[in-house]
Amino acid sequence: MMEENNYPKKNLLSVQVDLSKFRKLTSQEKRNIETESEHSTYFKDAMKRFRKNPMGMTAFIILIFVLLLITVSAFACPYKYDEILTINGVRDITAKNLMPFTYSERELAAIADGAHIFPHLFGTDELCRDYFSRVMQGTRISLFVGLFASIIVLFIGSIYGSISGLAGGKVDMIMMRVVDIIYSLPDMLIVILLSIILGSVFPRNGSGIIAKMGTNMFSLFIVFALLYWVSMARLVRGQILSIREQDYIKAANMIRTPTSRLIGKYIIPNCISVILISATMQIPAAIFTESYLSFVGLGVQVPMPSLGALANSARSSMQLYPYKLIFPALMIGLIVFSFNLLGDALRDAFDPRKK
Repeated sequence: MMEENNYPKKNLLSVQVDLSKFRKLTSQEKRNIETESEHSTYFKDAMKRFRKNPMGMTAFIILIFVLLLITVSAFACPYKYDEILTINGVRDITAKNLMPFTYSERELAAIADGAHIFPHLFGTDELCRDYFSRVMQGTRISLFVGLFASIIVLFIGSIYGSISGLAGGKVDMIMMRVVDIIYSLPDMLIVILLSIILGSVFPRNGSGIIAKMGTNMFSLFIVFALLYWVSMARLVRGQILSIREQDYIKAANMIRTPTSRLIGKYIIPNCISVILISATMQIPAAIFTESYLSFVGLGVQVPMPSLGALANSARSSMQLYPYKLIFPALMIGLIVFSFNLLGDALRDAFDPRKK
């Protein structure tokens, strides 16, 4: 019968391995190992960096809150943006220029009789219309204009700039001269001319979508499609020209990498930060342009409100009723400021050099 091993079991490992040469992993090293072991993509890494940006997340939360507010108010608010307040079918003349969170005399009498009346959160205007519903409708119009302009700029500018940058040579030279010509055109003059032309073709009392939306707004969309994409095209073209000279692109061309893989694997990921930041920055720029045009009377058609038109109408009574200017101006500033911060955060998150 064989003799049992007298070495204690707990010392078997120490006999074979020198434990003094090892140390425990720190918490940061454990997290690094877990991160390296996880399968990740370029988009996932960018979203992780974006979530770690406090200013970007704050701007994102503000924009989500604004979107929820204008969506819920469309169903929860009982007042229409163009509706003149009435009590029992009779116009309520005492509801003129009410302060926020107040009721008119007739509404107070109706409440005393047991009626349930929704409060005027932002007061009323000079035509006895609920101001909260008008500000919410103006925010919807302004955001719609900004998003529509951003989509146009993103679609036209990216395609045009990509073709120009990848083609190079005479094609690039001719396409960039076209961009220079379009860039020199005065956008304000074109908006005015298009408004006059469309106003004569589509009368204001018509029944089409152009008459309902307003010729000024439709001309603004045409100007976005004709003029505002040139900056995006220049940025994308310059980025592609810079990427083409990189060593990894030359190496990919030497091994005859397919063009589709070259664009999708190397060129687009390095251009995505420029495209995203430009498209995101275009939204507040378009909102500000629409607000400015509405402020000078070239925006949406009455009674359709926009933030710029509301600010313009509140200018005459600013000293007596300052809240009429504060609410639309605050909404414009909040949206523009949030989109600018969001664009900066997305630029940092999708920058491949910070991977």
